[in-house]
Order: sequence, then structure tokens, then C-alpha cells
Amino acid sequence: MTHDSDTRVSRWRAIEQAWSERGWPPELLAEAREAHVPASLLERLPAWATPERIEDEVRWARVLAEGRVHVRQLTVADGDAFAELWANSPEEIGEWDVTAERGPNAFAQFELQERPVLHGLFDGHVMVACVSFSLRPTIVGGQRLWVRYGQAMRVHREHRRHGYAHWVRSLRDFYVLERGGEIVACAGLWDRGRDVRERWRHRETGAERAASVTALLDSGYAEGHEDALAGLIEHLVGVTHMLGRDFLVAPMESLDGVAALLAGREQVPETRYLQWRTDRVALKTPPYLDLVYW
Repeated sequence: MTHDSDTRVSRWRAIEQAWSERGWPPELLAEAREAHVPASLLERLPAWATPERIEDEVRWARVLAEGRVHVRQLTVADGDAFAELWANSPEEIGEWDVTAERGPNAFAQFELQERPVLHGLFDGHVMVACVSFSLRPTIVGGQRLWVRYGQAMRVHREHRRHGYAHWVRSLRDFYVLERGGEIVACAGLWDRGRDVRERWRHRETGAERAASVTALLDSGYAEGHEDALAGLIEHLVGVTHMLGRDFLVAPMESLDGVAALLAGREQVPETRYLQWRTDRVALKTPPYLDLVYW
């Protein structure tokens, strides 16, 4: 027996032990192996999944093995199909259907991120779903962690109810403000509306509204200079207006002192959700909100 064979045997024994400790039926593991569910996935699943989730993975492995439905990494050549998918994949928010229009550069948002990888799910030649993952080095609770961030999950409206949601689960300018020859505040401005726009449609009345925004990125200020960043944000609100965008989006919940200085500006709160999947470190404080990922 070779070293590689020994390693594979040890790996599967560890998986079987983890499976047994969870009280899961060995028959389900046998089905997963027969369907060629990756061992790397089967190693992780006992930490958080349920037998029902395993059954979904087995079913999907069999669907993908048939060949008609397949997954691949997206390239620049997929820009039009990617934009078409987003234009036909509205999200339901309250009583509204919200559609994101991407273009002329459908991938502009992801070019700002670290190590992004976009995957498309195709039914024949038609892209019916997509998802993006990127990796970011972080420090959480004093520990260095690589965080895998999943986003951009969409399923074409005409291809829903097929279980695809289970599988799915630009340039920027930088500004600084100086005082006494020293930089005391800085911020990046991403013209998100150039390549990504949201269209909201009320499901009952049919009323529509569009949102085209800029986003505040990588902002900060020197100690005691909250007013400097507030002034810089005021300037960027003006830039946003000159660009013809509707709003400047900023993570104000992490900028309490700055937010108070901008009380004269109308601030419209918006809630987004972050799902944190790790039992290694508990989140004791709210995470930093990087609008490149929203």
C-alpha cells in the first residue's frame, strides 16, 4: 500500500468516526461516497449539517453527474449572460421585488474584492444561477482567520423551485483630508451605480422605483478628527450628486461620532444580514461592514 493510499484510508476512517459520533446512518455515508460527494465536504459537514442536508448533497451530486446541469467558473466572456441572469432574478423585500441591473461591466463589483471566484450553474447553455466567494484575511477575537465570504447568490425567476437555491446558498476614487501637512481623514468612493443598479417593483400595485448609489469604502480618521471625516463625507455627497446618483451608502453604525456630526443630513437606515459559520471564534462585536461585498 502506498503512502497516498494510507492517507486516503486514514481520511475516510476519520470521516466515518465523525459520522458515527453524530449518530448518522452509515448507509447515508455510503450513498454520498457512491455519488462522489467530495471527501473535503464530507469532512466539514458533521460540524454543522443535518442528515437532510447530506441527502441534498447526494441528490445534487447525482444531478450534476447526469451532465445536463453543470457548474463552472465564470469568465469575462460570460458578462452578458451574468447581467441577463441578474436582470431576471428579483429579490423579494417586503412588498417589493428588487432587481439589480449590472452593466456595462457586469463584474465591476467583484474586481474590487480580494480573490473573488464566481461560479455559474448552467442548464444546458443557459446560466440559471450564480454565486461568488472571496477570501479575506481577518483578525477575530485576537486570532488570524481566513474568512470565506459567499455572496451574489441569484436564481433565474423561470428556474426556481428546482432546488437551485440550495446550490447557490468599476473603478473607485480615493480621497484624503489634510490638516497641518498631515492626513487626518480618508475615504474611497465607489461609483456603484455605474455598473450596478437596483430596481424595486411593488408586487401588488406594480409601482416601480430605481436606486443608483455610490458607496463609501475604506474610510477612517485620526484620533479626535471625527469632524474631518464628516466633512469629507459631506464632500462625497456632493460628488455623488454630480455623478447623478441617488444616495451615498455608508456604514454609519461603525462611525457613531461621525454620524452625530452629520445629523443635519437625512440618514435612511438599511438592514443587511451576515451569516457567520464557524465554531472556532464567537463574534463579540459587530463585524466591519465593507460595502464592496453588499
